[in-house]
Amino acid sequence: MPKMLILKPLSWVLTVTLVTTTTPPVDAQTRPYRVTCQTMVSLSPGVSLTYRLTGSLPETPAAETPQDPVGTTLTLTVQWQDQNGRVQTLLNASALSDYEQLAPDADYSQLPFEETFRGQPNNADRLYGTTASVHGLSVSLRPTSGQPRQMQTVHYLRPGEYVRSMVGTCQTENTDLDMAVDEQLTLLQERLQAEDWAAADRETRRLLAPESALPPFEPVLVQPELIRAIDQMWLTASNGRFGLSVQLRLWQQALADHPNNSEAAVNAFRDRVGWKLAAPRSDSNSKFKILGGVSSWRSLWGI
Repeated sequence: MPKMLILKPLSWVLTVTLVTTTTPPVDAQTRPYRVTCQTMVSLSPGVSLTYRLTGSLPETPAAETPQDPVGTTLTLTVQWQDQNGRVQTLLNASALSDYEQLAPDADYSQLPFEETFRGQPNNADRLYGTTASVHGLSVSLRPTSGQPRQMQTVHYLRPGEYVRSMVGTCQTENTDLDMAVDEQLTLLQERLQAEDWAAADRETRRLLAPESALPPFEPVLVQPELIRAIDQMWLTASNGRFGLSVQLRLWQQALADHPNNSEAAVNAFRDRVGWKLAAPRSDSNSKFKILGGVSSWRSLWGI
């Protein structure tokens, strides 16, 4: 019987391997919508594993199709953060497969998810796995019909021992909205591809707070889809080093370290991300990094 892992130093976590995978093409007739989910496991103070699922799902539920639905293209990225804030990508956009393909004769109720996320003995709807993990990594999306809203992972770090993530949230987008967002991100993509981080930062600020150049600073309502797209572009271009979700994890850690002192939490966060400057910036947008940034993170994952 597998058991929950007693948390220990994570030098052996890096045994997770990377494999080259190909993503099947999406059939336009299925009218897929895009989904982005994220969850995490806290292993010890400052040490965590983050799981980010992205991809597309068809409008037609799997139960209404005679075989694995065309248009399902899901990938999973796993990142490990150590006590010093260093982030290492363990799995990079690894393809997920439907569990009925991976283990057609399995009893899916034996997968050690929480009850809400557990499959039925002969029903693996929205249960996925990846062959890129050494000992096994399973993903469950719920509900099993309609748009997914929640995600949980079970990650075997050793044979017979696993960690189970907290319940993560999912966001869905339609393809028409994707096209509108993509049009806004052309210049940012060019800056990131050139690794011109300063120019990319300025373009990100323009996209997220277009009015912030004119004092006084006023918060701007930004589409969550745009925020998530910007975050994913930064993560991809920087191999997980930069991004709004990276800053979100650091901010959450600062709050956890200073639960009763918000000023100390802000100072710790600024030190970690390098925003604490010896002299004030002349750029009137500088305060966006704290004010606009924090509000953007809350929109990013629905918190």
